[in-house]
Amino acid sequence: MGIRVRMARIITLLTDFGTADYFVGAMKGEILCRAPDVHLVDLSHEIRPHDILHGAFVLRHAYAHFPPETIHVFVVDPGVGSQRRPVAVRANGYYFVGPDNGLLKLLLDESPFEAVVLDRPEWFRPEVSRTFHGRDIFAPVAAHLANGVPLEALGSPIRELTPAQWTRPIRGDAYIVGQILHVDRFGNLITNIRPEDLPPNRTPVFTAKDLRCRGLVPAYAAVDPGQALAIVGSAGFIELAIREGSAAGVFDLKVGQRVLVSWEP
Repeated sequence: MGIRVRMARIITLLTDFGTADYFVGAMKGEILCRAPDVHLVDLSHEIRPHDILHGAFVLRHAYAHFPPETIHVFVVDPGVGSQRRPVAVRANGYYFVGPDNGLLKLLLDESPFEAVVLDRPEWFRPEVSRTFHGRDIFAPVAAHLANGVPLEALGSPIRELTPAQWTRPIRGDAYIVGQILHVDRFGNLITNIRPEDLPPNRTPVFTAKDLRCRGLVPAYAAVDPGQALAIVGSAGFIELAIREGSAAGVFDLKVGQRVLVSWEP
């Protein structure tokens, strides 16, 4: 009969704190004080300040690459100290701990979930600041989850999360209007348009301000350095880019701006 070894739990952290201040370190310290054997993974601390859409985009495309039962802590929290609820959620085989401000609905879409509002202070830091729930509520709760405390013990059950949804492309007879969802560190423009949105057997032409790309290429190397291109990126969305350059910088393009798709016969 084999011996089952309990693997140390994984806790990931996603915030808009950056790394210049003490915020991330304090959260890690609170977790390790309660669960010293956990594996801590920094997903990102460079989410644009207060940008829930950016946080949801990054977490959505990262969380499922971790082992089941991983605990994902996210703190992109412009409403900290207000009436927005702190929550813990179990969905798709993972746990999520953070503010209920729309990010979770963007993350989970219509996936079934179990959720509790974190209303039991015995699982928090003894002193809770109105401005740092990441340290005082979310980090301790994540540590208790890692230690085996059941979700149901952490708070009162809730059935709904704050609603939010991604902007969908608009389809016309001879065009699609989408928008830029995300700009990565290379200046690539990730749109909300997927390849299945495009009509079959047509050559798409993508236009965003003065940026124009004809057709989809299979790889960045399919064009010369400095040339614009459209490609299906790793997140499954169509990206507009410049090989070895920044499409966002060259064409002054930002999140939320329009992308027009027309097509040739």
